Amino acid sequence: MKQAIEKRAPLGKVCEPSDVARAILGFVTGSQLVTGQVLVVDGGMLIAG
Repeated sequence: MKQAIEKRAPLGKVCEPSDVARAILGFVTGSQLVTGQVLVVDGGMLIAG
């Protein structure tokens, strides 16, 4: 199942919990002016369909 998803993924890998953690850390420690955003961490699957 994981291999099938990886083949469809634009970046060629499945998102791991550590990928989400790094994205959140960068988002939280970044600008204090960012509010009300949706952070999509899916390796491009949303736009790939």
